[in-house]
Amino acid sequence: MVVSTWADIAPNPIQLKSIMPNEACSVQMVSETVNAKLYNDSSIVECVFTMKNWGKESTIEVGFPEMTFYHWSMKGLYGDDISPFMDVYVGSEKIDQQRLYIPQAAKDLQHRIMLSNRYRDSLYKAYGDSLLLIYGTKNRDYTIAFKGIIDYYLHVDTTFSDVKSSFERLLFNRRNIPFYVWDVTFKALEHVTIKVTYKAPCGMKYRDSARYFYYILSTGAGWYKSIEKATVHATLMDFDMNSVSQTKPSNVRLDTNKKTYTWNFVNLEPTEADNVYIEYNSPEKRKK
Repeated sequence: MVVSTWADIAPNPIQLKSIMPNEACSVQMVSETVNAKLYNDSSIVECVFTMKNWGKESTIEVGFPEMTFYHWSMKGLYGDDISPFMDVYVGSEKIDQQRLYIPQAAKDLQHRIMLSNRYRDSLYKAYGDSLLLIYGTKNRDYTIAFKGIIDYYLHVDTTFSDVKSSFERLLFNRRNIPFYVWDVTFKALEHVTIKVTYKAPCGMKYRDSARYFYYILSTGAGWYKSIEKATVHATLMDFDMNSVSQTKPSNVRLDTNKKTYTWNFVNLEPTEADNVYIEYNSPEKRKK
């Protein structure tokens, strides 16, 4: 697993999520155990999922919804490939990174967004160039006139109406579609253990010392039946519990000696109310 350090830069909303199937299936997530080591600037997470196939043998795509493992400034280095940050095991077998892939539907969405952005930019450039011929400079009249093409593109032009909203909104609308997947074969009535480990940057609030760890259990709702047992352990590594300002949900248990927060769930049909959130103040920020 790659271990990196993230500097204090403008972050994406860091949301860590449970695995999900790409289609309806007869596979149950029997249990989910999450062990997270929380550092000031990052977290190291191990997720162990025990699965059971109640139907016939089948191979399905298993994966995560869109999940940010890096800040925007790192995207130029890794593109949309999160595999450098993640190790996946099915049983005792480590899944080779070449077997981890972005589904075609997600690629198609990305491509259409790219085409939409190019269309918008070319439209704005052509109109802006024509206005410069009229006004000679980007003065107040130019600005007022240019606003007209922006309003036209946003509210009248339907060329790319399906992808005009922000990328984050599009991903939210498609939050029940896996964004990064691998194939798993489940034999009839077989139990399979899937383990995923990764390191992710902490969440950081904009222009605020507050940081957070956010693990979304609700994306695991797509599996067959309920989750019989789910446990999330979060252990503070290089800061103290007095730095923590907020935890959710309310059924948390604290171990002050081990600096651990634990949530236990049984027969869970996960919803957003079950998602685990820890907010804390950066010790480095408090020193300034």
